[in-house]
Amino acid sequence: MIPTSIFVIPKIGSTQIFAASSQVTYQSQKFGFKITYPNSYTLDKSFENKYPDQAYLTLWKNSDYQAIQAGKLFTTEAPSSSISISAFSNPNKLSALQWVTQNTPQSNFKRFRQGNYQTLNFVGQSAISYSWCGLICGDNIVLPSKKGQYIIILNVGYGNKSDKIRQDFQRIISTFQLTK
Repeated sequence: MIPTSIFVIPKIGSTQIFAASSQVTYQSQKFGFKITYPNSYTLDKSFENKYPDQAYLTLWKNSDYQAIQAGKLFTTEAPSSSISISAFSNPNKLSALQWVTQNTPQSNFKRFRQGNYQTLNFVGQSAISYSWCGLICGDNIVLPSKKGQYIIILNVGYGNKSDKIRQDFQRIISTFQLTK
């Protein structure tokens, strides 16, 4: 395992992070969030509506996504570097910390967490952030939706602590907004 440290959460909405002509905005009406990302990434929405109570969205670097689509790189062999947004039904309106401790398979909180977690206010919600390592490593921010009916996990997966995708993740999550 590669030791990681807790990552720094960027200031939300502090500056424009990408040139206007090179950015894409995605909004989920169902799960109540909006995020902007550079057009050098492709948003894979194939698991957005597959399950009634959860969603998985993945941002891939365009070259990785094209290789996967061409069958040159299978998703089980894909580079570990991707950014994901997951949403899970939260019928008991658990806090972020309660949810991750009860849902280890989805959160990697108990199994692979490296060090302590941070509590923070992220987009007006009480959230937690932590890093984890297993076969790959990841940085997570976990927060409830505005009304608490969903838990949202923002994650970056990487193979090396110095991977550029961690910087991209910081810029991308600085655009994250809850819409409902």
